[in-house]
Amino acid sequence: MKSQLVLTDLPDKIRQVNTCEITNRKEYIDAERDLIMYLQKYKEADDEKIEKALRGEVMVRINILRQISARGKVRDVIEFVKDFRENGKKIILFCSLHEVVDQLKSYFPTAVSVTGRDSQDEKQRAVDSFQNNPKTDIIICSIKAASAGITLTAASDVAFIELPWTYADCDQAESRAHRIGQKDSVNCYYLLGRRTIDQKLYRIIEEKKHISNAVLGLKIISRRILLI
Repeated sequence: MKSQLVLTDLPDKIRQVNTCEITNRKEYIDAERDLIMYLQKYKEADDEKIEKALRGEVMVRINILRQISARGKVRDVIEFVKDFRENGKKIILFCSLHEVVDQLKSYFPTAVSVTGRDSQDEKQRAVDSFQNNPKTDIIICSIKAASAGITLTAASDVAFIELPWTYADCDQAESRAHRIGQKDSVNCYYLLGRRTIDQKLYRIIEEKKHISNAVLGLKIISRRILLI
């Protein structure tokens, strides 16, 4: 009887944090200042009041910070990806903003994508090309659209331009490459904007690996922002 491959038989998975300089620092500082001013009135609030606030305006403002950071990292992300191309390696990029996807596809016109804007047929063609065509060396994936259900073992390098909210979402995205059929160690790069909410969110994800409650994570972020 044939033995089945189990998770422990997979190659190693290695995580690495890379710090990026954002090109829109002033825009980020202004948005961060607005958030801090808004949060001041919740500084002494109880958890119930904070949780209620996080479902509205605070969530919007925190997401604005995340988006500004993502846009500001594009220049460094391009340089990061160019290094892989020069070494003849394929890479999977995870992000959320369509604007970031469009900028990357404009710079790397042969890249394929799996996003919420792509039809099911387009997604499948992108996956097939990435898996089978040596010339298709970049696939840009939406965290929501591609974090489950597809296999991308043609690459052993995964990079996050934007972060999902939970460790479980990170792990699901990484598993597009770290799964049966992968022969090489999988390197997972987290590209975090220096002195941005990226670094706070990544630390919280690491601390809360077994907690998938996004509101709890936001609550911690909000309290830490007030300590800046």
